[in-house]
Amino acid sequence: EKDGLYTQPRSLDTVAFLKSIVAFFQDREEAKERVLQIHRQASASTIITDPTLLKQILCYMVKNALEACEQKETVTLNADARGGQVEFSVQNPNFIPKEVQLQIFQRGFTTKEEGRGLGTYGMRLLSEKYQEGKVSFVSTPNVGTTFRAAFPTSIQG
Repeated sequence: EKDGLYTQPRSLDTVAFLKSIVAFFQDREEAKERVLQIHRQASASTIITDPTLLKQILCYMVKNALEACEQKETVTLNADARGGQVEFSVQNPNFIPKEVQLQIFQRGFTTKEEGRGLGTYGMRLLSEKYQEGKVSFVSTPNVGTTFRAAFPTSIQG
């Protein structure tokens, strides 16, 4: 929040990166009895970014999606490259009520236990302030919830 973070951009393969996120969550409690997969049409491309920050952003997204799921439900990760940017997305089958949607990016807001509430705020802060990105989400009863983080294919650093 106070501009004290320095980025270390380097080249990153999008699909390999998504695979590393899936592997990271494979044995974690949040993923227990849930399916975490990469979309079959994920775009294999290269992005110049800070991999540590990008991992934190995607981990916030995936953790929230997994925690929103019931047993046997699926969370799908995707990467879509076009127009000089890469959009990473994390989709789960559950709808976020409108009253929660209005507060989703507020610092400290949580539907979980006390002491939480930095995930969505953190993903937006890291994306927009340090990665030249844009974070958004859409949630509908018939499709579920998809969080997106779009970044230029090369950040200035």
